[in-house]
Amino acid sequence: MSAPEDKGNSKSCPDLSVVVPVYNAAQYLEKLAEDFLALREYNISCQCIFVDDGSSDGSREVISDLARSSESIVSAFNGQNRGAGIARNVGWRMATGRYTLFFDADDTIHRDVVPQVLARMDMHPTLDTAILFYSRQKRETSEILGMARIDQDLLLECLGGRDEAMGPPNAMAGLLAMNNFPWNKILRTERFRQAGLKFGKTQVHNDLLGHWHALLHARQVLLMNKTLCTHRVSKSGSNLTSRFNADRLQMFAALSELLDFLEDRPEWSRMYARQFWGLAQRMVDWAGPRLDPDLKTRFDMQYSDLLCRIHLADLARIRTQGSGGLAKRIVNHLIR
Repeated sequence: MSAPEDKGNSKSCPDLSVVVPVYNAAQYLEKLAEDFLALREYNISCQCIFVDDGSSDGSREVISDLARSSESIVSAFNGQNRGAGIARNVGWRMATGRYTLFFDADDTIHRDVVPQVLARMDMHPTLDTAILFYSRQKRETSEILGMARIDQDLLLECLGGRDEAMGPPNAMAGLLAMNNFPWNKILRTERFRQAGLKFGKTQVHNDLLGHWHALLHARQVLLMNKTLCTHRVSKSGSNLTSRFNADRLQMFAALSELLDFLEDRPEWSRMYARQFWGLAQRMVDWAGPRLDPDLKTRFDMQYSDLLCRIHLADLARIRTQGSGGLAKRIVNHLIR
């Protein structure tokens, strides 16, 4: 087992912490560690935090070997598979870098983009979140795909024809509708430590809470028309996002957790009600037709339970903000 040796270059406060939840990803870990530690070529010190989430393929042993090979690699181990969100929360508590990136074990970082992002964030101390483009790669064929269309359209709209844009969260509220991927964002660690950043507890959609944290707690958000990473996707259904069995019902627990987060902050609850309930409806529209048929009744009941939490004032506000169709669908579902 080999990995770049960098003990002489480590710093008490690295430039970047990378938190990686690991579940049966042994074949990718050494290369991923090499890629991130190679950021020293750009004079960037990196702390890699691997959190094994109950793997059974030897990932635990690989992580232990990597941690012994370099003091810049940190290991943590969950006794059982608890989900990527909980693994990220474990790793987040160990992050000491000035900035933090939450990454997936089988994805690929575009190293040359990282120093450009950090330089911009260093230049503007209130830039707390950087959001970039990503690409996707099919595991089976290695074919490179573009990013999801909705994400691309939202980013391009906010960029407005520019290569870079920055602004406060309320000016970037449309990005709340993006897929809640964590690996195309770099966060200012101190800011989000103070804000109490965390990811959700569910197996699916656990990144939803982290995505809204990353946007709403930022003082300023940076958008860059550059690709930060390549994400691997599978046609085989091994990705959690491809599962439409009973696991998918956890989406309502994830949405409830996000709603709790908003209701703890009444100003945000009022300001972003349209975005939240629009997201909930889109998730229902996406998952419902794909769900195992014998789960349909439970699915509808859990959605009704979630809708019962909507405030009448928010419903009226959604209607007057030009989303009458969404308001009508909510009411129709509740009274049927």
